[in-house]
Amino acid sequence: MALSNARQIYDTLNDQGNRYAGWAVDVARGDSTTGVAALNFLQDTALMAWAVKPAAT
Repeated sequence: MALSNARQIYDTLNDQGNRYAGWAVDVARGDSTTGVAALNFLQDTALMAWAVKPAAT
């Protein structure tokens, strides 16, 4: 699914009163304070997980 499709779905759900969709579309767009913060958190978390190497067994 393309990112633009996700935005359309979240916009539609938000218009129908789904409160979570309002937050989700902010993340999909990345153009609000909450959306940028969520994307930064995801990126930082992914980088931390990538940097941690599993212990040798």
